[in-house]
Amino acid sequence: MMLALAGCAEPQPPASVRDTPARTAVTQPSTATATTAAATATAASGHTAAPLPSATAVPSSTTAPNDVVLDGANLLAPLNKQAVLAATFAPSDLVDLSVPVAVRAGIRLRRAAADAVTALVKQAADDGVTLAVVSGYRSYQEQDALFRFYVQQMGEARASRFSAQPGHSEHQMGTALDLGSPENGYQLEESFGLTRAGVWMQQHAAGFGFVLSYPQGREDVTGYAYEPWHYRYVGMDVAQKVVASGLTLTEYLRR
Repeated sequence: MMLALAGCAEPQPPASVRDTPARTAVTQPSTATATTAAATATAASGHTAAPLPSATAVPSSTTAPNDVVLDGANLLAPLNKQAVLAATFAPSDLVDLSVPVAVRAGIRLRRAAADAVTALVKQAADDGVTLAVVSGYRSYQEQDALFRFYVQQMGEARASRFSAQPGHSEHQMGTALDLGSPENGYQLEESFGLTRAGVWMQQHAAGFGFVLSYPQGREDVTGYAYEPWHYRYVGMDVAQKVVASGLTLTEYLRR
């Protein structure tokens, strides 16, 4: 995060396993580093990644004994740092987003979320605002590779502020997405929230069923730093109720 991380440039994993990229301009790691860090992930675009890192690599955290295992197919599953998705869970209705709704081919979401964001992007365009999905569904294995990368680069405590451990990422549900805009070069950083696109999302996202997952100043509740680009689809009725309640999505879903 550009502000939360005090402007320090953070290394960024390959796009194939990117979750919520570092919040400022980043330097792409070397091929050797990326290969190790991105082990076993299957790219969202369909490319096959390298085998798992060796036993000497930083291990990802496993499910804690008290973690609640959720039904990931439930749109309102209260996923957080204390509740987890099974490693085997994958949505059964994933569909590819078309370009230019997404910045590239191969980005997938559950059908309802895909239909909603397609309508959202179209309405934004009609209002003179350009938005595109930068990241969508990510498997448990892809999230594992991503989290390992960040832990290797900066340690688990720091990495955990902006990257979910495997099984805890909303991206695995297939209903979370990261949005970008040409106004800030499609960078997933705090500056997105100040762009016309970011402001438009704050005003209109709930009308399409999306809620900002990690709002500013609520890290003590959500467990994650501010991410103005990260929205989760919960359906129009629930999204509008969340906004009207003044609660974070985390608080609303665990009531």
